This record gives sequence, C-alpha cells and structure tokens, in this order.
Amino acid sequence: MKPVITLLICLLLSYSICAEKIRVATSDWPPFYSPTVENDGILTYIVKETLKPLGHSLTVDFLPWARALALTKVGKYHALLGCWHTKAREDYYYFTKKMLDAGPHFIKKQSEKLLVRTPSDLENLKVGVIRNFALSDTLINSIKEKKTFLVEVDSIEQLFELIEYKRVDLILENPLVLKYQYRQKFPKLKYALSSAGPDFKNGYIYVCWSKKMPGIKKIVDDYDKSFEQVFKDQRLTEAINDLFQ
Repeated sequence: MKPVITLLICLLLSYSICAEKIRVATSDWPPFYSPTVENDGILTYIVKETLKPLGHSLTVDFLPWARALALTKVGKYHALLGCWHTKAREDYYYFTKKMLDAGPHFIKKQSEKLLVRTPSDLENLKVGVIRNFALSDTLINSIKEKKTFLVEVDSIEQLFELIEYKRVDLILENPLVLKYQYRQKFPKLKYALSSAGPDFKNGYIYVCWSKKMPGIKKIVDDYDKSFEQVFKDQRLTEAINDLFQ
C-alpha cells in the first residue's frame, strides 16, 4: 500500500510543479472576449476549459489592442488571446489550432447597394478600420497600389461615426461583434448595417503564444492536445451555438 501512496504523492507533486499561471493579454471585443460578458467571453471560456485538464490557471488582462500586441511580442505575457493569422506574426508567435471563425466583413449601411466579391470592388473606396487591425494581403496590396484608401480610428464607437456620417464607404469588422456593440451602446435604435462581403482572408481566431516566453513550446503542444478533447464537450458546443443564434 505504501508504494502506491508514495507514487500518488509523486504524481501530484509533479503535476503541481508543471502547473503554470498562464497570463494572456487581449482587448475588449465582446462577445468573443470581454470583462463585461459571461465567462469573460466565449473564447476566454474555451481557453480556460482547455487549460484546466493541464492544471494551468488563466489570468486575462484587457488592454488596448496595440499594447496587447506589443507586450506579447516581447514575452511580457504568455500569449495574445484571439488574434488572426498573418505571415508576419509567425515571427513572434506559435499559433494554436483553429478556435472560432470570427472573420471580418466589409460593413455598409443597409441602404447602400455596395457588394464586395472581388478586389476590384474595393477600388476608389474608403475603408474604416481600428488601428493595427489585421488586414488581408489582398486589401493591403490594394491600399499600397492606392486603389483603396484606409481610415484608421481607435475604437468601434469611432467606426460607427465614420459610417454614419459617410466619412468612409465601408468599415471592416466582425459582423457579430459590431452588432453586439451597437445594441449595447444604442439599445433604442435599429441596427441598420449589413455585410457587403467578407475580407479576403482566413477569419479564424487563435491563441497566439509568444516565442519569447521560456518553455512556451511545451505549453503550446500540451494545449493543442487538450483542445482536441475539450472541444468534444457538449456544453462547449452548446455555448458556441448559442453565440451564433
């Protein structure tokens, strides 16, 4: 009996030693991640549930997006929560497996007939975005060639102003996030925006683990294995389905 107890104690001690306090940074982007919604948002909930079997705890700091990006790049946090994949970001981050489809769309007023199906549809248009928003290569090239013009702002509230006062033709944001924010800020007003079409990119969001954090590769590998199991959980599936109703 004693050898069994000893082995159990050793296993528990090993588990405790391996457990980490995972610190991640992100912005306020409800309903995906935000301190103002249940479980700090659906993506935060998924990450917590994935880390739980590994014994890791999770702390989330909600910061301006540009600051969250800068601090995670240099390893001040374990990860950036909820970022899109870009080639440039591969220099700084390990990407998890796909988490949720949260792709950006070109948003217009419902009264406008604009449709974006090909890059040529963006020619001579002004597009409003939040500063440091990850753009598709297609859109970046169109901007570089001065076929499309970018107007950067610091908040979703300013995006609403851009489109309302016709300072831009389109704004670029995830439709679910935009609708959620509008209903929170203007509960008595009708939401009169719609998608003109998606941006030309992979719209899945990931947990982006900082390559500057010591020992991060093992955490990433363990996380991905745990994620495969956790994502089969019916509670999680129901929570995600409810979000997109």
